[in-house]
Formats: sequence, structure tokens, C-alpha cells
Amino acid sequence: MGFFEKNGSLAEFSELVTEFIDSPSKGLEIFVTPELEEDRTRNNILKYVSYLNTTLKDVNTDLISDYTYVQQLHTLNKTINELLENID
Repeated sequence: MGFFEKNGSLAEFSELVTEFIDSPSKGLEIFVTPELEEDRTRNNILKYVSYLNTTLKDVNTDLISDYTYVQQLHTLNKTINELLENID
């Protein structure tokens, strides 16, 4: 449904449905458009950032104090700062 709503081409949608039905090796990914993928990415980013914000506020720091976690948190911090600079 999302494919048809974004694309608006009934003929192309119908061809993909036929291809999907006729070919057992085809997955649902044939219906993914760049716009749908962008929407999915935006939603996933928001979901994961919200999860991290909530979880990191309440986490026992002893659980994440080893080197690997600390390095990943530094990398996350750097990535977020670079992203914010690009947005501004």
C-alpha cells in the first residue's frame, strides 16, 4: 500500500504484485521505494535516539564502564556533534 501511495502508478504496482506472486524468491523488498526507505530511516533514528535517551539516563554505570562501552559512547558523542553541526 505504501508503495502505491508514494508512487501513484497503478500499472507499476500491479506489475510488482504479479512479480511477487509469480516468483517465490521475491521478497517484500521489491515494494520499497527511496521515499519509503527514507521514512523508515527517519522513524528508526527517532525510535533509537529516544530509546538511548531513556536508557542512558537510568543505566547503572557499572554495567557500561568497560573500555568497549566507553569508546562506543565517545564515538556516538562525536557522531552526534558532527550531525548537529551539519544541521545548523
